Amino acid sequence: IKTLPDLIILDLMLPSLDGYALCTSLRECERTAQIPIILITGSKEPDVIKRGLAAGANDFVNKPVDWQFLADRVDFVLKQSGQRKRLDEELQNINSGHEERDKSEKEEVALRIQSMQQEANAASDQLILAEEEHADAIKAVQAKAQDELAI
Repeated sequence: IKTLPDLIILDLMLPSLDGYALCTSLRECERTAQIPIILITGSKEPDVIKRGLAAGANDFVNKPVDWQFLADRVDFVLKQSGQRKRLDEELQNINSGHEERDKSEKEEVALRIQSMQQEANAASDQLILAEEEHADAIKAVQAKAQDELAI
């Protein structure tokens, strides 16, 4: 199938297939997992409905089919599906915004660390120069003290 449907209406009593198994397969397939499914069943037994929900159905319509009721259920399920798609898109936008912000924050932190390392290196260089000047000053004082003692 090149174009996927917006909704699947699936009769549980198929001649050569188990409707529950087909519903489960549709949910397990990555391409069809998000397509809403309305099951049509001739049974009103709670176990049939529970099993259909467990297989991944979004809604049920009983036989004999009331076509207006089916149209209302289709409308409702499609609205729910559209809301879910919008929420998924918003969540994806939020997550991508977080990823961009996280990347930006990481870059900012890396720049701060790099700047701090440069400052630390500069301070270390200044400290080394100060130590060398201090050592030179001590040597000069010691030399002067020895000269004065020699006099």
